[in-house]
Amino acid sequence: MKKVLFFLESLKGGGAEKVLLDIVKYLPVDEYQIKVMLVTDNGVYDEEIKNYCAYESILHTEQYKSNIAKRLFYSLKYRWIYKCSPDLIYRKYIGNEWDIVVGFVEGFATRIIACADSNYVKKVAWVHVDPLEREYADSYFKSLEEQKRAYGGFDKIVCVSNSVAESFKKKWGIQDKVVTQYNPVDKANIIKKACEPIEIEKMWQVQFVASGRLTAQKGFDRLIRVMKRLKQCCHEDFGLIILGQGEEKETLEIQIEKENLKDSVKLLGFKNNPYPYVAMSDLLVCSSRAEGYSLVIAEAMVLGVGIISTNCSGPNELLDNGKYGLLVNNEEDTLYYAILSVLKNPKMVEELQKQAKERSNWFDVETICREIKEQIL
Repeated sequence: MKKVLFFLESLKGGGAEKVLLDIVKYLPVDEYQIKVMLVTDNGVYDEEIKNYCAYESILHTEQYKSNIAKRLFYSLKYRWIYKCSPDLIYRKYIGNEWDIVVGFVEGFATRIIACADSNYVKKVAWVHVDPLEREYADSYFKSLEEQKRAYGGFDKIVCVSNSVAESFKKKWGIQDKVVTQYNPVDKANIIKKACEPIEIEKMWQVQFVASGRLTAQKGFDRLIRVMKRLKQCCHEDFGLIILGQGEEKETLEIQIEKENLKDSVKLLGFKNNPYPYVAMSDLLVCSSRAEGYSLVIAEAMVLGVGIISTNCSGPNELLDNGKYGLLVNNEEDTLYYAILSVLKNPKMVEELQKQAKERSNWFDVETICREIKEQIL
């Protein structure tokens, strides 16, 4: 039985974290002894993932909330983890007892797992975003050269789409270790959960939904500006719900208030089960400035919800360059005109939904997890 460790910073509500949950759920327990290790245990998937594998967190958030001294200790230890030698963090908390170690998110996790001794363990790095479009991972390394050396020591570098793989090769000049592995999508579970009751009903005749971490990358700010422009020229009954949490929450709330869109744009927060909200909507809008795969697009397609997306890594492959959804240039104006065209031509909604249902046959969680087992682990 292979001993596998997945390491990442937290299980907050992003797509990569949800992907990890599905991976550990479907890998065969008679072949793998799996452990997920985190820096902090304040994520939304922490409790659920414990049902499928061993779990450990370096920092325990609840333990340090009781008084000021413990909060200070927590803060100091958190800073120490990110400031000290990655080799020390690896030796102290991970060690070489594993057959396979996986840095599941680029950046900090990659830097730590790069310190594993290749003579004892197989090292895998997972890349979820286009490294040319989003360079945040660079900040975790002292230099680009250090990051390139780190990736050079991995046995496998897994990219979640062909576009991400090509960008990775271009940026780092590493070719032979790079493989493309699409994310698993649990169709049966998504369809089942979409039928669960929720506290709200559909709000508008044409309801758009967007979902993801509330960060600048996801482009919710420009989607809200698009909604403002549409409200100024369209009299149709339409609106937008946004699912997710993140550091841009307050900024987006202020933007909605300032643009007088409280009746047309609703921030509903993170939902443990987002699927009923997606399923009740007519179209999902991906306004991202950069992506790697876009799990929310795949999940919406499973539910037969049509897609409008900006053209970036991941969505362009999921939509087969526009064959299975409306793919527009990655800018605000083209997103505006795309949504406007749909509002002016209701038949487009039905056509996009038909395309989504057709594409949903492409997703199969068991096939993808079998590929992960055979090609990566």
